[in-house]
Amino acid sequence: MARVHLILSEKSLKAIDRVVGARGRSTFLDEAAREKLDRDGLREALDAAYGIAEGPPETTTGRTPRPSTNGSVGSVEVRRSST
Repeated sequence: MARVHLILSEKSLKAIDRVVGARGRSTFLDEAAREKLDRDGLREALDAAYGIAEGPPETTTGRTPRPSTNGSVGSVEVRRSST
């Protein structure tokens, strides 16, 4: 663990204190920082993977899509019974 000095707005500090109290600030801020870092890491991974699956649908999914009755490819077709 490391000790740090943070500057927060009064509004943010009061909101944090309402949720976890003054004694829970460190844990709350540590958890919030970890969640943000995880999200940013996931975003970077998604950005890096963007475009990997380019090409016709049959080469990216391993199967050929069936056209629906409205002529679009790859859409989900809902059939209702006429009872």
